Amino acid sequence: MLPKAEAKALSAARISIFRQWSQELLDKPDADGSLKVLARAYTLAPTDAEVVAGIAYHTQQALAALEKTSASAMADHYAAVAKQFPKVDAVAEAGKAHAARALDKLADDKKFKEALAAVGTYRPLLAKSGHEAEVAEMVYDRWARSLTADEKWADALAKYKEGIKAYPTGKLLRNNAVAVVDEWAEAATKKRDWDAAIAVYKTGLDVLGNEEHLQGNKAYCERMKEKK
Repeated sequence: MLPKAEAKALSAARISIFRQWSQELLDKPDADGSLKVLARAYTLAPTDAEVVAGIAYHTQQALAALEKTSASAMADHYAAVAKQFPKVDAVAEAGKAHAARALDKLADDKKFKEALAAVGTYRPLLAKSGHEAEVAEMVYDRWARSLTADEKWADALAKYKEGIKAYPTGKLLRNNAVAVVDEWAEAATKKRDWDAAIAVYKTGLDVLGNEEHLQGNKAYCERMKEKK
């Protein structure tokens, strides 16, 4: 039996060889071949951090390459990776990250409708609970924020409402919608135009329901109006 230090060094060297082999196959590109190599490495050392890192990297690179071929090729390979490594959380994270990058790029180009439609394309990569909502909420939020930049406050709230209806369990859209109502009301409160501010908060409550924060700010504006 090898001394512990030598055994550890030998194992690390062997894992390094598998990583290099996987990379060479990805470069060809041969995603299926790379997956088979990583499966062998995982069988030998399922908890090794380098093996897990290799699986995550493979997932990231393979999805980017296969998407250029077709969405179905990308989805099929992701399913194969997930099936091969069901206990490796990095696979689901890499799938979500790939989808998020693609949707974020569309949002950067203000192609918000296309980004929302693309959620369906990337759904096979978003199988973990909450992942689809997370990336879709990002698109709705970016869209609404682009409307607030043009001071289209009512349109922004309508977009938040649409997103909340589609993904009701998420917190991002509701929290940011509340913040937008405050932003909208800010100009009126600075001018001490309490009627205008109250109207904004009423609109926010009509859209978002009985939000405690908005109720409190509306009540404050009403008290300030009475003091005039």
